[in-house]
Amino acid sequence: LVSTASYNNLNLVAVTLNDGNDFNDHINLYKDAYEKYRKIEILKKGELNIYSELYYGNYFLTIRENFSYPITTHEDVSIKFELNDTPSEGIVGQAKVMINSEVVHTQDIISLKIENYAKGFMRWFKKYGK
Repeated sequence: LVSTASYNNLNLVAVTLNDGNDFNDHINLYKDAYEKYRKIEILKKGELNIYSELYYGNYFLTIRENFSYPITTHEDVSIKFELNDTPSEGIVGQAKVMINSEVVHTQDIISLKIENYAKGFMRWFKKYGK
């Protein structure tokens, strides 16, 4: 039996094979998962503020998409920002989301000089924002 369930924006799939109690087992699997896991938004698309970052001070840094992930209360979530050594416009690095020190998601960091932001945002968005 294959079934799906959604609760609090967390979508799950359960699969059982040769199980004489499929329906009850799926219900119990879902109950257990929804008690242990919650889905949290880790990255939010748009402007990225890296508080200790001074080298890219004249640049608007952004990421393209939101990223959410299901975690338990015992897991450690961290984000590592890796930027190129030379500031420039375009893709300048990566945001790496880690759960218990294991990378689970990587996303490009994109930059635009602040002075060019107002002038050419639509051109920049067409090139990098998709």
